[in-house]
Amino acid sequence: MFHTNHFPSSFYPRTAAPGEVMVEARLDPEVVAALRGRGHGVTVVDGWSLGRLSAESRDPGPGLLRAAASPRGMQGYAPGR
Repeated sequence: MFHTNHFPSSFYPRTAAPGEVMVEARLDPEVVAALRGRGHGVTVVDGWSLGRLSAESRDPGPGLLRAAASPRGMQGYAPGR
């Protein structure tokens, strides 16, 4: 799993770190080296520590609601109204 902080955070103070990538230690070291070789600032973190994600979207036309949650977390929910 990987995570990037390229886009501004949703939360105050809305920081951004273009080119910064966090990867789990389970990633092949050659991949980490290749990312660094392409100019990314790579931080390696513990395995299974990233990936708690939930997302929702609404299609205003037919009123269709889509939601998803990563199964990696113990309490991943994708609620919507």
